[in-house]
Amino acid sequence: MPDSMSRLNVLAFRFTPDLAGTVQIRRLPEEFRRAWWAFDSAYKVRCGRDVQPAHSAVSLAMRGLLGGHVHFDPSKGELVTEMDLDEQDVLDTFTLFRAFSLGEEPDLDRPCELAEIAAATPAEHVHLGSYLDEGFTQPNPPGWVFATGVWAFARSLAEHPWEVDGRSVRLRDDTSGALNAWDDLWPGTVLRPVPGTKDKRAEPRYSMARITARLKTVPNIAYPVLLLEGNATRLSPTLRGVRSVLVEQKAVGAPLVRLALDGRIARHVNRPAAQTLAALSMDRAVLDLQDFAINAAEPGRVRGVLPKSWRFAIGRGVGMHFHRALHRHVHEAFPEIRAIGTRVVKGRFPAPRQGQIEAGAIADALRTHGHTSLTVVCLWAKDINRRRMLTELGEAFGVDLVGKDPADGAAVAVSDEIRVAVKHAPELLDHGLKIDRASLAERIPVLHQAPGDLTVVLCETDSDHSARVEPEDSEPETEQEARAAYKRFLERRGQLEAEDAKPQVRRLLARLGLVSQFLDQPKPVRKRAKPPKHEDYPARAAVIDLLRSAGLADDRFTYALSGVRIGEHLATSLTHIGIHVRQQNKQVRGGKTKLVVTITALIPPGVDETAWKVWAWTHRDRSRWEPYPLASAHFHAVALEPGSRSRDELTRLAGIVEHALGTLTDTTLRGVPYVIYVDGFASRGAWPGLFNNRQGTTPGLDRPWLPGSTLPVAQRPVATVRVNAEPTETPRPVSVTTVRLHADGRQTATESRTTTRLFRVETDFGNPVFWLSRVPVQFDGAGSGRLGEFMTRWGSEEGPETRRTWYSMNTLELYPIGELPDIAMEALAITAARLCRQTSGWDGQTTYPEPLHLARQLDLDHPEYRADELPDDPESPLLAHDE
Repeated sequence: MPDSMSRLNVLAFRFTPDLAGTVQIRRLPEEFRRAWWAFDSAYKVRCGRDVQPAHSAVSLAMRGLLGGHVHFDPSKGELVTEMDLDEQDVLDTFTLFRAFSLGEEPDLDRPCELAEIAAATPAEHVHLGSYLDEGFTQPNPPGWVFATGVWAFARSLAEHPWEVDGRSVRLRDDTSGALNAWDDLWPGTVLRPVPGTKDKRAEPRYSMARITARLKTVPNIAYPVLLLEGNATRLSPTLRGVRSVLVEQKAVGAPLVRLALDGRIARHVNRPAAQTLAALSMDRAVLDLQDFAINAAEPGRVRGVLPKSWRFAIGRGVGMHFHRALHRHVHEAFPEIRAIGTRVVKGRFPAPRQGQIEAGAIADALRTHGHTSLTVVCLWAKDINRRRMLTELGEAFGVDLVGKDPADGAAVAVSDEIRVAVKHAPELLDHGLKIDRASLAERIPVLHQAPGDLTVVLCETDSDHSARVEPEDSEPETEQEARAAYKRFLERRGQLEAEDAKPQVRRLLARLGLVSQFLDQPKPVRKRAKPPKHEDYPARAAVIDLLRSAGLADDRFTYALSGVRIGEHLATSLTHIGIHVRQQNKQVRGGKTKLVVTITALIPPGVDETAWKVWAWTHRDRSRWEPYPLASAHFHAVALEPGSRSRDELTRLAGIVEHALGTLTDTTLRGVPYVIYVDGFASRGAWPGLFNNRQGTTPGLDRPWLPGSTLPVAQRPVATVRVNAEPTETPRPVSVTTVRLHADGRQTATESRTTTRLFRVETDFGNPVFWLSRVPVQFDGAGSGRLGEFMTRWGSEEGPETRRTWYSMNTLELYPIGELPDIAMEALAITAARLCRQTSGWDGQTTYPEPLHLARQLDLDHPEYRADELPDDPESPLLAHDE
């Protein structure tokens, strides 16, 4: 049999000095900074509050004018432009910006002091490669080097027409550095009611391909890594409620201008930029947006970008073939570009045990929490949902619960340890703010948890109540009307969110010591090419989630981790700990940011035990380690803790985590070694040892370098695995190439379109890095059609698939950190990959290793959880249902 070697092809490339260009740098003198401070004071007086002038407006205006990246930092005295900037442009830009910021009438014949100092500062030309060629060390150039390099690469790529699906696509850059298929839109159709009639008419809608390029560092690779990503930008048929617009300038070759809006009005931070650019380019389109009505039938110079969570005629995502074609286009445009090398990690990866914990294993799992029985309570309002709950619970426990038809409020025995009860509670589950839910719950006896019993609750909900709030139909005529309409839109959305019964019921039940999950209303069944494996997938997912919330785990992790040795330890004998950190931004004006910390421990079974224990710790008043369901209830019963990602707060957070880990090792583990899995993106700043540019350096003594690093040696973790699933920082896989070496010396290569294997990245020094390639479960699901596998949306005819999401593969980055031999580092990555594939109940794999996944779910289920904004990527952790 021939030897073979497989490599993962990704949209990730080494950004070597030969790809970099030259920039013009003005190092502004101290005199400029003094003049800026004077302008800053005048601006505060005009605004009547302590607010800084938006210096980013200078960069944005110059980008729109020059068509290249611009970096301006008044505090450091830096003005860096990719294109040569002459003195007159400097004079005009600063003079216009200062006048517009202070509400004055600009006079270009009388330049301001800022303009004169900046224009008189000599410019030097520097090649970006001088910041990149630093030998075998982690690259750490100034941030503007990355931004400038990305912009230059994107513009160079746009010079090459993209031949894809039988057409030549022209890409155009915008002032954020992205590339847009401005002239090659994806069409769709929506039926809209005709005013005053019962009829409907077909109206066109459009989506636009958008390609973003980013430079980031990868641990122990000597050059920055260029990442490319494709997304579908949905274009709004109106400016109502739109948050940002793209504007085509009159000048041929000028970049598209991307502006943030408040209703239909350029937001305060960008209005000086729009005014300045409009004056410089003599193009009012970037300023007077209300004079440029959007034409839904034929998009023109001004195009609104639709918020990502709204319904639309064209689905999210661009599909796998889009990214494969883009990968090929990059290599054709830049033949010498160096791809990131990888090789597959060989070894046995056992097939995961699928499905929720079996009824026969629940007794052992309950004993790990100190319980002897489980009661599942179903709260329902509509009969159809009662039946759905009983059907899926019956499937889970191997009993015909629909046939048993339990009496309302009474519990029916499923086994010696399990009972199921149903209760009609429409008023308790109804939306609103004036419902006395506590009194209603008090009158439901099955919600009173008996000693030794673990009671969990499955509730009906209706997410459509607050899921989609769209702007008013009327078109505002003036700036004042636009602001008022946008304010009403935000107030209405906030009101509906406040009335939503789900967070209110979850908190009420948590205060009773009960964990809960929710089942949404049934959706219309889509016709599928083949029948789905499960008739009611949402109901099944709700039951799986409920049992996950109960912290029930059997021996499946012993099976999944068998045969893996990490140094002197078997993976099955280690405790696996996940640490989740998140800042929640202010949700209302005057509100406070919140800092969330949740930790879970997956503890191996003891002697004569089979079930793994799941314990958790949450950041709240009187925090302590508890069985997972109890910790969940206590956490969801209280408000999130105030906090931020400031250095002082993160230092305090790291100290809190040290205390939590020390307590666990003292009281529960008692000598059992452990491995930590931490989200490197979410936890950035908390532990210096997680940063790429700190790898190989001497740990500091001012705060914990890594989680557990300040504990006594016997209590420290065996290793830490930094996990990163952030789409903006991980590469997009496109295919796998397998090269086979035959006995006669011949080599043959084959390419596979998808893979779920683990790959080792070829680094230049230090510890290895690993990428786990994943295929979204929605891509391979029953009736999915595997959309986008063989063509892009350009090659697809308009039809039912137009509205569907087109998925692509994604990557989980695993970086083991510790003083272990190379073979142990690879074993850590294998362990993390297996813990993604083997879950406590879900059929597919999770975004994160199971301990970290369980910690994240504690946060995601919290009544106060709010995602800041849904990302564009349909496989993002915020969008994917990864339970």
